[in-house]
Formats: sequence, C-alpha cells, structure tokens
Amino acid sequence: MGLSDRIRFAVCAVAGLFFLACVLANLSVLLRWAVRGRTGSMIPFIGGLAGCVAMVALPWPDLSAYWWIALVVDVSYVMCISGWIHRCAKSRR
Repeated sequence: MGLSDRIRFAVCAVAGLFFLACVLANLSVLLRWAVRGRTGSMIPFIGGLAGCVAMVALPWPDLSAYWWIALVVDVSYVMCISGWIHRCAKSRR
C-alpha cells in the first residue's frame, strides 16, 4: 500500500464518518417527525455529498463505481424532493 492509497483511505474515513453522522442526524429528525409530529432541522445535501466523496476516494475501483448509493441512503434528499413536490402540488390548487 503506497502513500496515495493511505491518503485515499484517510479521505474516505473522514468523509465517511461525516456522512454517517449526517445520515443519523437526518434520520433522527425524520423519525421524530413521524412518531411525535415534531419538526427539526435537517442537514440537506452536505451529508450525501460527503458520502459521494468517501465512495469515490476508495482505492478499489469496483466499489468507487457505486458512489451514487450515498445519495440514496441520505434521507434529506428524499425529504427535500417530497417537500418540493408537495409544495408544487399545493400551489396548483
């Protein structure tokens, strides 16, 4: 393992941990809203982008091709898109 692989692992680890923290924070906001009806503040897009960086930084090309999975896992994208669709549908009435 060369120096460039170690740097890629370090970038992957830092971005991956930040991605995980953002996903857990966004998921807690979603669950709090679903269970208790309380709203909260999400961290939209930043966590998903950090996850993409983590996946691209992996030194294994077979796994780097799945960078887009981070966008699917991050619930802030789903919540933002569904909120946008709901707002557009509501404004057309």
